[in-house]
Amino acid sequence: MSRDKVVHAALAVIDREGLGALNMRRLATELDVTGGLLYHYVDNKADILQSVAALVLREVKVPDDKGSWRQWAIELTTSFREAFVRHPNVLPLMMDGLPRRMSTRAYSRSVEVLIDGGVPRELVSTMMEGLEAIAIGHAMYSSAALRGTAPDFGEDGQNFSPLHDALSAVAMTADERFHACITALLDGFVPPEQRSDRKDRT
Repeated sequence: MSRDKVVHAALAVIDREGLGALNMRRLATELDVTGGLLYHYVDNKADILQSVAALVLREVKVPDDKGSWRQWAIELTTSFREAFVRHPNVLPLMMDGLPRRMSTRAYSRSVEVLIDGGVPRELVSTMMEGLEAIAIGHAMYSSAALRGTAPDFGEDGQNFSPLHDALSAVAMTADERFHACITALLDGFVPPEQRSDRKDRT
């Protein structure tokens, strides 16, 4: 038994049964131990949840220092989204600000990359918030689609011709739609004709 084993077991329970299913008794059952033993490795449920969030965040791959700031941002945001598509039941923890409190160094590195790449300093924080919001929102939608619970317009959509036509015209995969969203956001902040990429990391 170890703290790492306890945290991995907690994530397994959350992945299978949802965040609300996790409590000390359920976790003890998962590990086939007595509840009291768990307190030798974790302080309480809040401690476990924070460790679970950190465990998922460790799956996010930070890009290397090659390429432009724009490609760096796309790769990092894509990896962030993929981690939470794999663990959608952990997403509510992200609403509590845990990623920023536990990933200050990564966020600081992101700021450096964007500023060094030529993104105006006054736009950096808002750009990062937008990328994070798209990643979390798209992860929620993608995971719902995989479960067959994503919202749709059903038969009502066919009663509105422009809406029906627009929905029928979608030919992109979920990954392609996500890429289109973050590309549009980045281009909105720094249009192609205004990019300097003054410190392209090639």
